[in-house]
Amino acid sequence: MRVTLLLALLAAAAPACSSDPSPAPDGMSPADALPPLDRGPAPDGGPLDGEPPSDADIEADQRVEPPRPDRGPIADLGIEPDLAPPPDDPCVDAADGAYCGAELPGTDHNSAYVCAGARVAAVEPCPAGCADGACVQPAADPCASAPGDGAWCGGTLTGGEAGRLYRCVGGATAEVTACDRGCRVAPPGTPDGCVRDDDPCAAADAGDGAYCGRALGRGDADALYVCRGGQTVSASPCIDGCEAMPPGTPDACRMGGDPCAAADAGNGLYCGSTLGAGDPDTLYDCAGGATAAARRCDDGCVQMPPGTPDACRAAQPPQPEDPCRGADAGDGPYCGRTLGAGDADTLYDCRGGVTRSAAPCPGGCQQMPPGVADACRPDGDPCAAANAGNGLYCGRSLGAGDDDTLYDCQNRTTASAMPCPAGCQSMPPGVPDACRAVQDPCAAADAGDGAYCGRSLGAGDPDTLYDCRGRMVAAARPCPDGCQQMPPGTPDACRMAPPAGDACDAAGAGDGAYCGSGLGAGEADTLYECRGGEVADETPCPDGCRQNPPGVPDQCRRGDGECCLDRPPGALTQSFSACGLGGRHYGIDYGTRVGTPIHAGMAGTVIASRLGLPNCYDNGCTPACWNAFNYVKLRADCGDPDDPGRDLLVWYLHIEDLAPGIRNGVHVEQGQLLAFSGNSGCSSGPHIHIETATVDRGGDVSLNTCASSNPAGRYCE
Repeated sequence: MRVTLLLALLAAAAPACSSDPSPAPDGMSPADALPPLDRGPAPDGGPLDGEPPSDADIEADQRVEPPRPDRGPIADLGIEPDLAPPPDDPCVDAADGAYCGAELPGTDHNSAYVCAGARVAAVEPCPAGCADGACVQPAADPCASAPGDGAWCGGTLTGGEAGRLYRCVGGATAEVTACDRGCRVAPPGTPDGCVRDDDPCAAADAGDGAYCGRALGRGDADALYVCRGGQTVSASPCIDGCEAMPPGTPDACRMGGDPCAAADAGNGLYCGSTLGAGDPDTLYDCAGGATAAARRCDDGCVQMPPGTPDACRAAQPPQPEDPCRGADAGDGPYCGRTLGAGDADTLYDCRGGVTRSAAPCPGGCQQMPPGVADACRPDGDPCAAANAGNGLYCGRSLGAGDDDTLYDCQNRTTASAMPCPAGCQSMPPGVPDACRAVQDPCAAADAGDGAYCGRSLGAGDPDTLYDCRGRMVAAARPCPDGCQQMPPGTPDACRMAPPAGDACDAAGAGDGAYCGSGLGAGEADTLYECRGGEVADETPCPDGCRQNPPGVPDQCRRGDGECCLDRPPGALTQSFSACGLGGRHYGIDYGTRVGTPIHAGMAGTVIASRLGLPNCYDNGCTPACWNAFNYVKLRADCGDPDDPGRDLLVWYLHIEDLAPGIRNGVHVEQGQLLAFSGNSGCSSGPHIHIETATVDRGGDVSLNTCASSNPAGRYCE
């Protein structure tokens, strides 16, 4: 190709040859225009002018260049001879051919030159540089080879760098991120990502498999991590500790006692969850009431119908990692590019390492200095239309953004955005817009039609009184002074603002003993005996006054070593039904909204806790999901009330967060704020699961075994 081009350029640069003679001067024929040049005898006996050459002459002409004719007569006749190239022409000393500028003097190094007859015949600019006399073709955009929009490791793209992460949009590179620890190629359907320093499995040099945190040297020492491609696929807390195995054998959770001792169905294969002992995600081969073999199920163990052996679940593709898991700066809104995960131009609202909401930023996401929350750029920001000022607006109220997203507008900029699954409610001027309730609070009114506080229903506003008809809200009334839960069979009611005077005027529940804190009047730590709406007696409580559940009189706390368990807040949704009682529920559930304060039911020491696990109910509650709940665990100071020689352990499961200052090893008093209720793990709705078990002094035990006993039998009367 280059040779053909060169010949074409040389032909174009040479003087044109024609069979037609040039025009002669006026009055002269072409033959008369030039006098014949007397060349003299031909050298070496060659032919004279006008004689046809012989074959030998042609051969000689090919070997010896004939002398050039004298230019003098041409100049004398007034015909301009061929001009010599100017001395500064880059090609003046170059043979015919193609050159890069760097090979010729005084040229642009990023251009390609064609030399012909010691002159520049052609020049071509080379934006990507010149090599071997030709322009270098620019490298193609790596994202041109991407299967679609998203994040891709450079090693999977044509022309990409293996240690970089490319964000591709429309076949073009929108952003490139250097991955200090390498780029992780994810399974199909999951964006690639940089290997993160804080992922425990990034240290899994032994390869894919199950590892204890202590074996990895990071994460929770007593959690079992399933690693795939240097990334954590799942993490399960090991209640009885994690057992590091020899090389080649997957690590596993320790088992408290032989799980097969509970295999009442006989010999066969059972998941730990079926046995109610051992590790829920281990498959046990039971023979004669003892474990003959055990196999860890990396993707969970599947319980089968009676008569069919349980089995390990087939491998599932890993779930994408929550972008907020790496929000080391704490709670708040972060751009994806700040987190180094998720979509760079999406604003993530992070709470406790979990994404609460995510809002795409049409105009891009603005990273702010430390201490200042990230935010969507104003360009294209729905809140740019918030002429009413700062506040909460549905997208449909703003006329921009998503209609069913609630935007928190501050100075015409979106501070945060929350999708509304049940739709966004536009309110009258002066009232903030709000998300519609996902579920009618009265859908939980199992007791039937009537008046219920939101806290009794475990839904809606705790201090609103709902009139339930056919499991739907017929009317709702806010209670400015709080909503009073009543005993079963008595409708709940709004508290009455106590008049100045008798504290019992507010005792809407009737006659009985009430703490001042429960009446909302009088002294908080005084016990009032109410009769007919008047104080019949009052007793100061030096150690504090304890509010008991509806229907149970309040009482002064005892300071002489009282050992009993305070009942958690919320409405009873599931009772204890395990170990001979016809079920497998080893605790008691109380339905309540997320974030309800949980106070320590007994004085004791926090000996274990877990946070950061989301709700996994919608995935079908796989066995891996059953133990994926957040929890806090206490060892009671006074031990087992029925057997002082043994310890009493108290668990609160499915929590959202721990109270400030609560961590392993911290001592708490009875009634001290311990945690906040949540909906983590395999939970069909927000609730508190409380479970108790007795063990030898200093010992420990797994959840969901017959060591657990009914917590209700330990409640304070």
